[in-house]
Amino acid sequence: KEGEDKGEQADKSEIAKKHHSAAFRSEVWQTCSSSSFGSTKTIYDAGSVRRLSVSEVPGEATTGETKTDDSVQEDVIPDTSVSGFFKSFFTSPAKEEEDTDAEGDVTNEEEDEKYTILATSLEDTDCHPHVLSPPIMEALRSHLPFTVRQDNYWLKYSMVRDGASMRSLLSKVRSSTRTIIAIETFEGDVLGAFVSSPWRPHPSGYYGSGEAFLWRLPKSRFSTCKTVEEQIELESKLDIFDWSAKNRNVQTVTSADGDLVVGGGGPDEDPSQGGGSGITVAADISRGFSEACLTFESPELPTEGQKDMFEIANLEVWALTPVDNINQAENLELGRQFVFDHGNFVQD
Repeated sequence: KEGEDKGEQADKSEIAKKHHSAAFRSEVWQTCSSSSFGSTKTIYDAGSVRRLSVSEVPGEATTGETKTDDSVQEDVIPDTSVSGFFKSFFTSPAKEEEDTDAEGDVTNEEEDEKYTILATSLEDTDCHPHVLSPPIMEALRSHLPFTVRQDNYWLKYSMVRDGASMRSLLSKVRSSTRTIIAIETFEGDVLGAFVSSPWRPHPSGYYGSGEAFLWRLPKSRFSTCKTVEEQIELESKLDIFDWSAKNRNVQTVTSADGDLVVGGGGPDEDPSQGGGSGITVAADISRGFSEACLTFESPELPTEGQKDMFEIANLEVWALTPVDNINQAENLELGRQFVFDHGNFVQD
Protein backbone atom coordinates (compact mmCIF):
# COMPACT_ATOMS: atom_id res chain seq x y z
CA LYS A 1 0.00 0.00 0.00
CA GLU A 2 2.87 2.35 0.80
CA GLY A 3 4.27 1.65 -2.66
CA GLU A 4 0.91 2.48 -4.25
CA ASP A 5 0.76 5.80 -2.39
CA LYS A 6 4.25 6.71 -3.59
CA GLY A 7 3.26 5.78 -7.12
CA GLU A 8 0.16 7.99 -6.92
CA GLN A 9 2.24 10.90 -5.63
CA ALA A 10 4.71 10.39 -8.47
CA ASP A 11 1.85 10.48 -10.99
CA LYS A 12 0.52 13.73 -9.52
CA SER A 13 4.01 15.22 -9.61
CA GLU A 14 4.35 14.28 -13.27
CA ILE A 15 0.99 15.86 -14.09
CA ALA A 16 2.02 19.07 -12.31
CA LYS A 17 5.25 19.22 -14.29
CA LYS A 18 3.32 18.97 -17.55
CA HIS A 19 1.38 22.11 -16.71
CA HIS A 20 4.58 24.08 -16.33
CA SER A 21 6.19 22.75 -19.52
CA ALA A 22 6.06 24.39 -22.93
CA ALA A 23 5.52 20.96 -24.47
CA PHE A 24 2.23 20.43 -22.63
CA ARG A 25 0.96 23.86 -23.69
CA SER A 26 1.92 23.06 -27.27
CA GLU A 27 -0.18 19.91 -27.07
CA VAL A 28 -3.20 22.03 -26.12
CA TRP A 29 -2.75 24.06 -29.32
CA GLN A 30 -2.19 20.97 -31.45
CA THR A 31 -4.84 18.60 -30.17
CA CYS A 32 -7.92 20.78 -29.68
CA SER A 33 -9.50 18.89 -32.58
CA SER A 34 -9.97 15.90 -30.27
CA SER A 35 -12.32 17.84 -27.98
CA SER A 36 -15.91 18.41 -29.07
CA PHE A 37 -17.62 21.76 -28.67
CA GLY A 38 -21.33 21.16 -29.23
CA SER A 39 -21.94 20.29 -32.87
CA THR A 40 -18.54 21.58 -33.99
CA LYS A 41 -14.91 20.73 -33.49
CA THR A 42 -12.06 23.20 -33.58
CA ILE A 43 -8.90 22.64 -35.59
CA TYR A 44 -5.86 24.74 -34.66
CA ASP A 45 -2.90 25.14 -36.98
CA ALA A 46 0.29 27.06 -36.20
CA GLY A 47 -1.24 30.30 -37.40
CA SER A 48 -4.89 29.72 -38.16
CA VAL A 49 -8.03 28.23 -36.69
CA ARG A 50 -10.95 26.70 -38.55
CA ARG A 51 -14.13 25.43 -36.96
CA LEU A 52 -15.48 22.35 -38.74
CA SER A 53 -18.88 20.79 -38.55
CA VAL A 54 -18.80 17.23 -37.22
CA SER A 55 -19.39 15.89 -40.72
CA GLU A 56 -16.08 17.45 -41.81
CA VAL A 57 -13.90 15.93 -39.10
CA PRO A 58 -12.03 12.83 -40.31
CA GLY A 59 -13.17 9.64 -38.64
CA GLU A 60 -16.50 11.02 -37.39
CA ALA A 61 -19.81 9.33 -38.14
CA THR A 62 -21.72 11.46 -40.62
CA THR A 63 -25.16 11.66 -42.11
CA GLY A 64 -25.51 12.78 -45.69
CA GLU A 65 -22.68 13.92 -47.91
CA THR A 66 -19.29 14.54 -46.35
CA LYS A 67 -17.75 17.92 -47.14
CA THR A 68 -14.26 18.15 -48.57
CA ASP A 69 -11.66 20.88 -48.49
CA ASP A 70 -12.82 21.94 -51.97
CA SER A 71 -16.16 22.98 -50.47
CA VAL A 72 -14.53 25.51 -48.18
CA GLN A 73 -14.73 28.98 -49.70
CA GLU A 74 -11.70 31.23 -49.61
CA ASP A 75 -11.80 34.09 -47.11
CA VAL A 76 -12.68 37.44 -48.62
CA ILE A 77 -9.85 39.92 -47.99
CA PRO A 78 -11.19 43.45 -47.54
CA ASP A 79 -10.08 46.17 -49.97
CA THR A 80 -7.40 48.28 -48.27
CA SER A 81 -7.68 51.26 -50.61
CA VAL A 82 -9.02 54.54 -49.18
CA SER A 83 -12.58 53.81 -50.32
CA GLY A 84 -12.24 50.22 -49.19
CA PHE A 85 -11.00 51.36 -45.79
CA PHE A 86 -14.07 53.54 -45.14
CA LYS A 87 -16.32 50.70 -46.29
CA SER A 88 -14.68 48.21 -43.91
CA PHE A 89 -14.49 50.70 -41.04
CA PHE A 90 -18.14 51.69 -40.97
CA THR A 91 -19.58 48.24 -41.69
CA SER A 92 -19.10 44.91 -39.94
CA PRO A 93 -16.59 42.70 -41.78
CA ALA A 94 -18.32 39.57 -40.53
CA LYS A 95 -21.93 39.14 -41.55
CA GLU A 96 -23.98 36.18 -40.43
CA GLU A 97 -24.63 34.01 -43.43
CA GLU A 98 -27.45 31.54 -43.70
CA ASP A 99 -27.86 28.59 -45.97
CA THR A 100 -30.73 26.19 -46.58
CA ASP A 101 -30.24 22.45 -46.59
CA ALA A 102 -31.99 19.93 -48.83
CA GLU A 103 -35.01 19.69 -46.53
CA GLY A 104 -35.49 23.45 -46.27
CA ASP A 105 -34.00 23.85 -42.79
CA VAL A 106 -31.82 26.89 -42.17
CA THR A 107 -28.25 26.20 -41.15
CA ASN A 108 -25.91 28.91 -39.92
CA GLU A 109 -22.54 29.21 -41.66
CA GLU A 110 -21.11 30.34 -38.33
CA GLU A 111 -20.31 26.69 -37.66
CA ASP A 112 -17.89 26.73 -40.60
CA GLU A 113 -15.82 29.81 -39.84
CA LYS A 114 -12.14 30.43 -40.01
CA TYR A 115 -10.05 32.90 -38.12
CA THR A 116 -6.35 33.60 -38.07
CA ILE A 117 -3.84 34.20 -35.29
CA LEU A 118 -1.44 36.94 -36.42
CA ALA A 119 2.09 37.85 -35.25
CA THR A 120 2.68 34.64 -33.30
CA SER A 121 2.29 30.89 -33.62
CA LEU A 122 2.86 27.63 -31.82
CA GLU A 123 6.51 27.70 -32.93
CA ASP A 124 7.07 31.29 -31.70
CA THR A 125 9.18 30.50 -28.64
CA ASP A 126 9.89 34.20 -28.01
CA CYS A 127 6.28 34.50 -26.81
CA HIS A 128 6.18 31.34 -24.71
CA PRO A 129 4.31 30.79 -22.55
CA HIS A 130 1.32 32.23 -24.44
CA VAL A 131 -1.41 33.47 -22.11
CA LEU A 132 -4.28 33.15 -24.58
CA SER A 133 -4.75 29.66 -25.93
CA PRO A 134 -7.12 28.74 -28.78
CA PRO A 135 -9.78 27.43 -26.33
CA ILE A 136 -9.75 30.76 -24.46
CA MET A 137 -9.90 32.68 -27.76
CA GLU A 138 -12.91 30.63 -28.82
CA ALA A 139 -14.64 31.21 -25.47
CA LEU A 140 -14.02 34.97 -25.62
CA ARG A 141 -15.41 35.36 -29.13
CA SER A 142 -19.00 34.80 -28.10
CA HIS A 143 -18.80 37.74 -25.66
CA LEU A 144 -17.26 40.27 -28.07
CA PRO A 145 -19.36 42.95 -29.80
CA PHE A 146 -21.03 41.56 -32.92
CA THR A 147 -19.04 43.82 -35.27
CA VAL A 148 -15.73 42.20 -34.23
CA ARG A 149 -16.90 38.75 -33.17
CA GLN A 150 -15.49 37.10 -36.30
CA ASP A 151 -12.30 39.17 -36.44
CA ASN A 152 -8.83 37.66 -36.26
CA TYR A 153 -6.56 37.74 -33.20
CA TRP A 154 -3.41 39.86 -33.57
CA LEU A 155 -0.75 39.73 -30.84
CA LYS A 156 0.43 43.34 -30.43
CA TYR A 157 2.32 43.11 -27.14
CA SER A 158 3.85 40.24 -25.17
CA MET A 159 5.72 40.97 -21.96
CA VAL A 160 8.16 38.09 -22.46
CA ARG A 161 8.89 39.20 -26.04
CA ASP A 162 8.71 43.00 -25.85
CA GLY A 163 9.90 43.70 -22.31
CA ALA A 164 8.18 44.53 -19.02
CA SER A 165 7.53 48.23 -19.54
CA MET A 166 4.31 50.25 -19.71
CA ARG A 167 5.96 52.58 -22.21
CA SER A 168 6.69 49.61 -24.49
CA LEU A 169 3.14 48.29 -24.12
CA LEU A 170 1.55 51.63 -24.99
CA SER A 171 3.79 52.14 -28.01
CA LYS A 172 2.84 48.70 -29.38
CA VAL A 173 -0.93 49.16 -29.01
CA ARG A 174 -1.27 52.91 -29.66
CA SER A 175 -3.23 52.47 -32.90
CA SER A 176 -5.41 49.58 -31.72
CA THR A 177 -9.04 50.41 -30.93
CA ARG A 178 -10.48 47.21 -29.49
CA THR A 179 -8.06 45.13 -27.47
CA ILE A 180 -7.98 42.12 -25.15
CA ILE A 181 -5.64 42.17 -22.17
CA ALA A 182 -4.60 38.70 -21.02
CA ILE A 183 -2.63 38.14 -17.81
CA GLU A 184 -1.20 34.95 -16.35
CA THR A 185 0.05 34.92 -12.77
CA PHE A 186 2.71 32.71 -11.22
CA GLU A 187 -0.15 30.88 -9.44
CA GLY A 188 -1.70 29.89 -12.78
CA ASP A 189 -4.57 32.39 -12.66
CA VAL A 190 -5.55 33.68 -16.10
CA LEU A 191 -7.58 36.89 -16.24
CA GLY A 192 -8.02 40.01 -18.30
CA ALA A 193 -10.24 42.59 -19.92
CA PHE A 194 -11.74 43.61 -23.23
CA VAL A 195 -11.94 47.33 -23.99
CA SER A 196 -13.19 49.29 -27.00
CA SER A 197 -11.07 52.44 -26.67
CA PRO A 198 -7.35 52.82 -27.47
CA TRP A 199 -4.82 52.65 -24.67
CA ARG A 200 -3.23 56.10 -24.54
CA PRO A 201 -2.09 58.32 -21.66
CA HIS A 202 -5.16 60.10 -20.28
CA PRO A 203 -4.16 62.44 -17.42
CA SER A 204 -7.74 63.63 -16.86
CA GLY A 205 -8.87 60.22 -15.64
CA TYR A 206 -11.20 57.46 -16.76
CA TYR A 207 -12.68 57.01 -20.24
CA GLY A 208 -13.97 54.09 -22.31
CA SER A 209 -17.03 52.30 -23.65
CA GLY A 210 -19.77 50.17 -22.12
CA GLU A 211 -18.74 47.33 -24.45
CA ALA A 212 -15.89 46.57 -22.04
CA PHE A 213 -15.87 43.54 -19.76
CA LEU A 214 -13.58 41.67 -17.37
CA TRP A 215 -12.95 37.93 -17.69
CA ARG A 216 -11.10 35.09 -15.97
CA LEU A 217 -10.65 31.35 -15.92
CA PRO A 218 -12.70 30.04 -12.96
CA LYS A 219 -9.85 27.68 -12.02
CA SER A 220 -6.09 27.98 -12.10
CA ARG A 221 -4.48 26.86 -15.33
CA PHE A 222 -2.32 24.61 -13.13
CA SER A 223 -5.35 22.68 -11.84
CA THR A 224 -4.77 18.96 -12.16
CA CYS A 225 -5.73 17.67 -15.60
CA LYS A 226 -4.70 14.14 -16.54
CA THR A 227 -5.13 14.66 -20.29
CA VAL A 228 -4.81 17.46 -22.81
CA GLU A 229 -8.54 17.17 -23.48
CA GLU A 230 -9.28 17.94 -19.81
CA GLN A 231 -7.00 20.99 -20.05
CA ILE A 232 -8.84 22.19 -23.16
CA GLU A 233 -12.15 21.79 -21.33
CA LEU A 234 -10.80 23.79 -18.37
CA GLU A 235 -9.67 26.63 -20.66
CA SER A 236 -12.97 26.70 -22.56
CA LYS A 237 -14.99 28.04 -19.61
CA LEU A 238 -14.80 31.71 -18.60
CA ASP A 239 -16.34 33.96 -15.98
CA ILE A 240 -17.47 37.19 -17.68
CA PHE A 241 -18.22 40.46 -15.86
CA ASP A 242 -19.97 42.99 -18.09
CA TRP A 243 -20.12 46.73 -17.54
CA SER A 244 -22.66 47.45 -14.79
CA ALA A 245 -23.55 51.04 -15.90
CA LYS A 246 -23.17 52.16 -12.27
CA ASN A 247 -20.25 54.39 -13.21
CA ARG A 248 -18.30 55.28 -16.34
CA ASN A 249 -14.86 54.48 -14.97
CA VAL A 250 -13.99 51.91 -17.62
CA GLN A 251 -10.28 52.34 -18.29
CA THR A 252 -7.35 54.72 -17.83
CA VAL A 253 -3.59 55.01 -17.94
CA THR A 254 -2.45 58.35 -16.59
CA SER A 255 0.96 58.51 -18.29
CA ALA A 256 3.42 56.47 -20.33
CA ASP A 257 5.08 55.51 -17.04
CA GLY A 258 1.89 55.14 -15.02
CA ASP A 259 -0.32 52.25 -13.99
CA LEU A 260 -2.90 50.75 -16.34
CA VAL A 261 -6.35 50.50 -14.71
CA VAL A 262 -9.63 48.83 -15.73
CA GLY A 263 -12.66 49.78 -13.63
CA GLY A 264 -12.79 51.54 -10.29
CA GLY A 265 -14.43 54.22 -8.17
CA GLY A 266 -17.85 54.62 -6.66
CA PRO A 267 -21.25 55.20 -8.29
CA ASP A 268 -21.63 58.26 -10.52
CA GLU A 269 -24.28 59.74 -8.21
CA ASP A 270 -21.94 59.53 -5.21
CA PRO A 271 -18.26 59.16 -6.25
CA SER A 272 -17.14 59.84 -2.68
CA GLN A 273 -18.08 56.26 -1.78
CA GLY A 274 -14.96 55.09 -3.58
CA GLY A 275 -14.43 51.58 -4.92
CA GLY A 276 -11.71 49.17 -5.99
CA SER A 277 -10.31 48.64 -9.46
CA GLY A 278 -11.09 45.47 -11.39
CA ILE A 279 -7.52 45.24 -12.69
CA THR A 280 -4.52 47.47 -12.02
CA VAL A 281 -1.23 46.68 -13.77
CA ALA A 282 1.84 48.36 -12.26
CA ALA A 283 4.00 50.47 -14.58
CA ASP A 284 6.81 47.92 -14.49
CA ILE A 285 4.33 45.12 -15.34
CA SER A 286 5.80 42.93 -12.61
CA ARG A 287 2.67 42.81 -10.50
CA GLY A 288 -1.01 43.63 -10.54
CA PHE A 289 -3.94 44.23 -8.23
CA SER A 290 -7.58 43.23 -8.33
CA GLU A 291 -10.39 44.28 -5.99
CA ALA A 292 -14.16 43.99 -5.91
CA CYS A 293 -15.17 46.48 -8.59
CA LEU A 294 -18.46 48.36 -8.94
CA THR A 295 -17.83 49.19 -12.62
CA PHE A 296 -18.25 45.54 -13.57
CA GLU A 297 -19.77 44.21 -10.34
CA SER A 298 -16.84 41.82 -10.23
CA PRO A 299 -15.06 40.14 -7.32
CA GLU A 300 -11.29 39.93 -6.86
CA LEU A 301 -10.32 38.11 -10.05
CA PRO A 302 -7.49 35.79 -8.89
CA THR A 303 -8.67 32.51 -7.42
CA GLU A 304 -5.30 31.32 -6.08
CA GLY A 305 -2.85 32.71 -3.53
CA GLN A 306 -3.24 36.30 -2.39
CA LYS A 307 -6.46 37.43 -4.07
CA ASP A 308 -5.97 41.21 -4.26
CA MET A 309 -2.34 41.25 -5.43
CA PHE A 310 -0.59 39.00 -7.96
CA GLU A 311 2.78 38.62 -9.62
CA ILE A 312 2.64 38.61 -13.41
CA ALA A 313 4.28 35.72 -15.28
CA ASN A 314 3.22 37.09 -18.67
CA LEU A 315 0.90 39.76 -20.02
CA GLU A 316 -0.37 40.00 -23.60
CA VAL A 317 -2.40 42.59 -25.47
CA TRP A 318 -4.29 41.33 -28.51
CA ALA A 319 -5.96 43.49 -31.14
CA LEU A 320 -8.83 42.39 -33.37
CA THR A 321 -8.67 42.82 -37.15
CA PRO A 322 -10.90 41.74 -40.06
CA VAL A 323 -7.93 41.01 -42.36
CA ASP A 324 -5.68 37.99 -42.25
CA ASN A 325 -2.17 39.27 -42.84
CA ILE A 326 -0.08 41.73 -40.85
CA ASN A 327 0.63 44.24 -43.64
CA GLN A 328 -3.06 44.72 -44.36
CA ALA A 329 -3.86 44.83 -40.65
CA GLU A 330 -1.28 47.56 -40.06
CA ASN A 331 -2.55 49.64 -43.00
CA LEU A 332 -6.14 49.34 -41.84
CA GLU A 333 -5.24 50.20 -38.25
CA LEU A 334 -3.22 53.28 -39.25
CA GLY A 335 -6.11 54.45 -41.42
CA ARG A 336 -8.51 54.13 -38.50
CA GLN A 337 -6.09 56.01 -36.25
CA PHE A 338 -5.95 58.85 -38.78
CA VAL A 339 -9.75 59.11 -38.74
CA PHE A 340 -9.85 59.22 -34.92
CA ASP A 341 -6.99 61.71 -34.63
CA HIS A 342 -8.07 63.99 -37.48
CA GLY A 343 -11.81 63.34 -37.72
CA ASN A 344 -12.66 67.02 -37.96
CA PHE A 345 -11.58 67.10 -41.59
CA VAL A 346 -14.72 65.16 -42.53
CA GLN A 347 -17.45 67.60 -43.57
CA ASP A 348 -21.19 66.86 -43.89
